[in-house]
Amino acid sequence: YVDNGGQIGGVQVKEVIIMLKGVEKIAEFVNIMERLGVNADLGQGRIRIDARSMIGVMAMDTTGPITLSINESEDVVEKVLKKIDSFLVK
Repeated sequence: YVDNGGQIGGVQVKEVIIMLKGVEKIAEFVNIMERLGVNADLGQGRIRIDARSMIGVMAMDTTGPITLSINESEDVVEKVLKKIDSFLVK
């Protein structure tokens, strides 16, 4: 995964690469992000989508890797990474 290590006002900006293969995996991922209430975006090129938006994520090209940007404190970032471990490209 990619770690840009940036911080903005005490909030860590962490970027990781994920894969979302199939509708079930997309639904599982969005459900995790909604439950955690995390401030995160998915990106491909110039496109940015709220990681908690089922419609937005479904509209993305999920045949390849997607960048997940998590904008939270370090402890929240670590919690998110543990929950989404199965989606991370390592």
